[in-house]
Amino acid sequence: MKILLEYYDKNSLKNIPAILAAKPDKVAFFYDTKKFSHEEVYSTYHACRKYIPQLKLEVVTIDYHDYNMIENKVSRYIRDNQGDDFMMDLTGGSELLSIIGYKASKSAGIEMLYSNILKNSIIDLSVNLEKYRAFPFELKDIIEAQSGILLGYTNEKYLHDEKEHLYPLSIKLLKNVTQWSKTCTYFQKNSIDNRSNDTYTFEGRMSNNYPDKDLMYEFQKQQFIKHLAFNNNMIRFEYTDKKSMEFLSSYGLWLELYTYYAMLEIKALHDVKTSVKIDWNRCDSTTIIGNEIDVTAMYKLRPVIISCKLSENATNAETLNELYVVSHRIGGEYAIPILVTYSDIKAKRLGIYMKAKEMGIRVMDRTDILSNNFDLKLEKDIIGGGRV
Repeated sequence: MKILLEYYDKNSLKNIPAILAAKPDKVAFFYDTKKFSHEEVYSTYHACRKYIPQLKLEVVTIDYHDYNMIENKVSRYIRDNQGDDFMMDLTGGSELLSIIGYKASKSAGIEMLYSNILKNSIIDLSVNLEKYRAFPFELKDIIEAQSGILLGYTNEKYLHDEKEHLYPLSIKLLKNVTQWSKTCTYFQKNSIDNRSNDTYTFEGRMSNNYPDKDLMYEFQKQQFIKHLAFNNNMIRFEYTDKKSMEFLSSYGLWLELYTYYAMLEIKALHDVKTSVKIDWNRCDSTTIIGNEIDVTAMYKLRPVIISCKLSENATNAETLNELYVVSHRIGGEYAIPILVTYSDIKAKRLGIYMKAKEMGIRVMDRTDILSNNFDLKLEKDIIGGGRV
């Protein structure tokens, strides 16, 4: 039997890669019950078993501060299972655990593995060479390994099928943000009261020349509304469907969509999603959205977490802290947090920009968004920038 020994780590990126790459018959988790629950350990096993259906689990409790006890338990486990093929993953846990694991593994003559997250590879430490290429898992696997669940995200087929309408409209709105802000505000205030007989027909008096006529004709061109007419300071049209109604009153959504489509152009990424909703406790019989993330993706083994802020006034310390916390909850030091903000942050809000850099948050501002190569700028920032 092929057995992989693992120190349980709260950052599941330090456990999942070696398990999925080595594909053992059994994973034996060593963990401290004073720090972690059996449910947490089982969640990581559960996430991996999706890819390795025959995978078995065994747990061994240890005290993370008792050097002799840890060494004895690791050595005894290897002795008690003589004849099996052992490997030990030294990626997770503290420096002390790694030293003890190294000592026990070297004494027993078993392979020692280390997950190099940045290089997408699992290293055999005894020869310092790549043993396995990492298996490309998804964001939901990381969430599930932490006892959470991915509640939902915008349907990818819908976004693909509607790209010819959604993408050009997002560009139009982002190039006319002031007009879009006032137009969106108008529909947020009037869309329900001015619908006639519970149908999709809208009729209302314009307010200070808003909604903007040019943008409304663009909505009609992209088939979100039809039969648009302006008459005597009145506006009348029909929504194409219920979803179209939501689009006309969702201000920040268009920056999310624009960013999502840009991310799809980056071939180094996989598992690109938008409007992601996470419940961090799937076992409590209660569905609570703990976090909503605008755009996510995976770059090799690293989760990319993006917050999109269309308002010029939305970029502040609270925005940075929220992005930092959620990205580190998902991927720890390996997460790639990105703020995409329409504010002119690099030129006019230098204090916030420098704080973002100190926190390891990459920033795309108005200049980047309105450039002709936004996707290339994102790609450069994700693949070549930042720190761990």
